[in-house]
Amino acid sequence: MDYFQASQNDKSGTVQRMFDVVAPKYDRFNAILSLGLDTIWRNKAIAALEKGMPSEGYIADIGCGSGDLCGQIRSQTSHDVLGGDFCRGMLNEARRKFPTMGLSQADATNLPYANESLKGIISAFVIRNIDGLPKAFGEFRRCLKPGGRVAILEFSMPSNPLVRLGFNAYMSIMIPIACRLFKGEGEAYQYLRQSINDFGSKIDVCGLLNEAGFKDVKGTPLLMGGVTLYEASKGD
Repeated sequence: MDYFQASQNDKSGTVQRMFDVVAPKYDRFNAILSLGLDTIWRNKAIAALEKGMPSEGYIADIGCGSGDLCGQIRSQTSHDVLGGDFCRGMLNEARRKFPTMGLSQADATNLPYANESLKGIISAFVIRNIDGLPKAFGEFRRCLKPGGRVAILEFSMPSNPLVRLGFNAYMSIMIPIACRLFKGEGEAYQYLRQSINDFGSKIDVCGLLNEAGFKDVKGTPLLMGGVTLYEASKGD
């Protein structure tokens, strides 16, 4: 299946099927593709989330995948963390790795959390896969307490033409290598590169967060712009 083309007609269904297929190998794929930097980026997102966040309540990892970011938060901080993901296969992996963690199947555009019940929302390399991102950001704001924080990591396209050329060359080399290592899901992993190019060239994440009513919206380039850390506050 050409997952990227299929996603143009049925993004939610295609993404769910694709990540159910790749779930057992996805963490290793990310580690290879990021040269091990994904853990450092997640630490930066956790630090951004903690700036001025309310003391009481839960942090929710939206699109938690196999649970690695939830595990980082739980092992490195005293925060209570919940994980939600759209894909059952990913949640099965998370439950296998973290059997005592609070995990649930969750659609980002219709979150299973009460109004103003969360002190923070974090998400890593997920939002480009969401069908209806403005609605999802509205859900983020609904679920956050006053003063609650959002931290989002996502691949992006570097603004500098030379850096962008190098980034595209890197992706062209690394994704085929990773696909050969994870035989049988090559087209699923090819979706990654195509979705990065499509999302990075079309979507203004900071603008959408502002439109959803968030305050102090900020985007910080990482990896020379190949990844961006977005942060925002609900306000009081």
